[in-house]
Amino acid sequence: MRLSYLILFLYIHTGLLFSVVAQNKSTDEVTIKPIDHNDLDIIHPPKKAAFLSIIIPGVGQIYNNKWWKASIVWAGIGSSLFIGNQNRLDYLNWKNQYTKRIDPNQKDDFPNAPTNSLEQQMLLSRKNMETSYLIAGGIYIFQVLDAYVDAHLMSFDISDNLSMKVQPSLNYDYDFSNPKYGVSLQLGFR
Repeated sequence: MRLSYLILFLYIHTGLLFSVVAQNKSTDEVTIKPIDHNDLDIIHPPKKAAFLSIIIPGVGQIYNNKWWKASIVWAGIGSSLFIGNQNRLDYLNWKNQYTKRIDPNQKDDFPNAPTNSLEQQMLLSRKNMETSYLIAGGIYIFQVLDAYVDAHLMSFDISDNLSMKVQPSLNYDYDFSNPKYGVSLQLGFR
């Protein structure tokens, strides 16, 4: 039943997402205007990308026209939640077996296994469950930050007017006794 709701949810949302792309536009006149990078933050606000990513994971990446990142986000969060749910079911099973072992009136499914082994399996499954859920939360936070930063970098100038030169450097103290070696980085604007 839950699977049918999930499929219906995804069908409706992908239909809404792609219906905007499928609308017809008249192509009578096409004008190309140069992009003013100062106005790009107004046209493409980073807060909106972050807000969209908070509401639905991956949509901020789609808003930034990075479709491939959205699939990575969905795969990461989905697989982490799936593995976390499997570990949760294992944890509940081992916990049930452990409580049966402790209760003298019930019989567990592993009569030859020591009680310590059942407890260790229960704790290991719990640790794996919590780790999987933390990874899913980390991916969620990371994708919000990625959408925000990527929207900011849309106005970053990557033209040929920028140059960078890296070279070794040698500096001395005030009395020229101790040389200090390092790397010099020079940015140039043509």
